Formats: sequence, structure tokens, C-alpha cells
Amino acid sequence: MNCIIIADKYAKGMKSKGCYGLIQINQRTNLFQTQYKAIKTAFPRSNIIYVYGFENKKIKRYFSKSYPDVIAIENKEYNETGFVNSIKCASDYLDQNCLIFFGDLAIKSEMFKNFNREKSHIYLSKKNNNSLGCIVRNNNVLNISYGLDNYLLNMYYINKKNIETFSYYINENKLRNYFLFEIINKMIDQGITFHPSIQKNKKIISINKKPGV
Repeated sequence: MNCIIIADKYAKGMKSKGCYGLIQINQRTNLFQTQYKAIKTAFPRSNIIYVYGFENKKIKRYFSKSYPDVIAIENKEYNETGFVNSIKCASDYLDQNCLIFFGDLAIKSEMFKNFNREKSHIYLSKKNNNSLGCIVRNNNVLNISYGLDNYLLNMYYINKKNIETFSYYINENKLRNYFLFEIINKMIDQGITFHPSIQKNKKIISINKKPGV
């Protein structure tokens, strides 16, 4: 499985803090370290692909020194294009089961306790009050939009049977400034099923309160 972390842009109102991954969440741990630990605990054989852009020299040097196993990809247009173009930078890795999430999310391995590789799903929260939510009916996500409950956590799992459709939209040049949720909505409109993975009991840390999807 490939795990793609989109962290090429700075958080709104936090530009002075620096790039996502290197922001300290406590005295000993930065944000990327929590992500790395969670992924390698849950999916030890997975590849981690990290898309960076803002403060590119600093993050590139960090990975080279501390995490040489991470596939680091620079988005040189990070300040000019949307998040779909960020994912397009890693399009070579849209060829198998793929977990995609944003660099402002401090994930935990417990989130993947009942992980099902055979179904595409979207991570939701009952506690995080994001402005972006979705409708859930009969254990399916039907629509993603602003002003809805079932708040998005900015994390998506695309099963390999759906990855070709996802890759097609990501590589459409006219969609490069789209939000990621707009691509997911297009897939839902095509009849592709996404199941909700609702994190009910634990509040997930995000350094960016405004959704960047």
C-alpha cells in the first residue's frame, strides 16, 4: 500500500511556524513523527510518499538525514495550484491501494484497528467541528459539502479497484485547482462507493482548523 501525505502548503495563519511536518506537537515529537509512527505500526510494509513545497530545502534536508526511506516529492507549484495538483505530483504512486491524508493531521495507529483493504472509505469524526462534512446513509457516503455533520478528517483510502478512476481525475489538467473532496464527489456520482470510517471516541489533532481539501 502507498500512503501519500500532502504537506506542500503552509497552514492558514501559521506561515511563521514553518512547514507542517516539522511543527512540534510536544517537546520531543514533531507532527511528521506521529504520522510516520502510526503508518508504520499499522502498515509496516507500506510506502510513505511525502509531497512538500513550502520551505522545501528544510524539509528535504530533514528527510535525507532522518528518514531516508520516505519518498519525498517536491511540488514546485505549491503556491499557485490546488490540492489536486499536489496529489498529481505523486501520481506515479496511484497504482495500488492508497491512503491519502493531509500534513496537518496527527494520526494514531488505533484509527486503523478495523481497517478493511477491500473497500474505499473516508475518515470522519463526530467531534471535530470542521465546516466540511458529508451525508451518510446505509453505511455509504453520499455527498460531501459544507455545512453538513459527519465532519471530514482530510483522510481518504482508495482501494485498488477504484484507483484508476481516481488517477484519471487527478491527472485531468483542467481539474488541477479543484479540492480533493470535489474529486471524491465526482467518483460518487459515477457510482463508486465510499464507506465511512467514523472516529467516534477520540478527537484527532489538526493544526489547521480550516479544511484544505
